Amino acid sequence: MQILKDITNRYKLLKGFRIHYKPGWDCHGLPIEIKAIKNSYIETFGPLETRSKAKEFAKRTAKSQRNCFRRCGVMANWMDDLGCYYTYDKTYELRELQAFYKLYCEGLVFRDLKPVHWSPSSKTALAEAELEYNESHVSR
Repeated sequence: MQILKDITNRYKLLKGFRIHYKPGWDCHGLPIEIKAIKNSYIETFGPLETRSKAKEFAKRTAKSQRNCFRRCGVMANWMDDLGCYYTYDKTYELRELQAFYKLYCEGLVFRDLKPVHWSPSSKTALAEAELEYNESHVSR
């Protein structure tokens, strides 16, 4: 462990930068849920079962990617899961809620009119980033 720290510190010093890179994975959302239940009928799983399968899928995928990044020489704290963040961790979610609450207290979060995009095939709400627009569409 000490050898890895020494190599990392020397590399940063040679480059003239002092950084702390904390790798992480976005482990929730529709794409992961769809992958996790790909070979099953969506109707057979309830929300909790779907989330559980998605979390297990995300863990396996993150572990595989983490090992690949290590082999490729990406320099970070790969020794244990404490060096990485995962959006399914309760501590991560707590920090997100605390940040949201702080924004709310400062008056930066308010209720207004905004559409909720819905996927009929997945029976779930979609994030704005998950939408694909038809470039040639013209409203009448």
